Amino acid sequence: MARIRLINIHCVKRNDLTGEDEININLDGRKFVGPINIQKGQKVLLNTNDHEFTGTVDVQLVEVDGQVGGNNDDPLGTRHIKDDLEVSGGLVSYEAPGTYYTLEYSVFLT
Repeated sequence: MARIRLINIHCVKRNDLTGEDEININLDGRKFVGPINIQKGQKVLLNTNDHEFTGTVDVQLVEVDGQVGGNNDDPLGTRHIKDDLEVSGGLVSYEAPGTYYTLEYSVFLT
């Protein structure tokens, strides 16, 4: 068993052509935080609670387009974080056509 803590998200290249991206972060298929309004080059600190998990937690980024829950949202990828290694300042990247994000996290074994 472990806990994951999301530290910050960094927009290297945004998905939307103008304005800000609106990012949701889902853990194991459920919205954990968001929408986060973010611009190219911006890094946003995530002040969230830790999420407890066993085995693997799926961390997905979704760029929200239009109405929340609509069918035109852009999934930016899913990363699988395991509970078998304590991690401090881990970094995962999410890349889709014309889009690039990084997410910093830590894992604490319990």
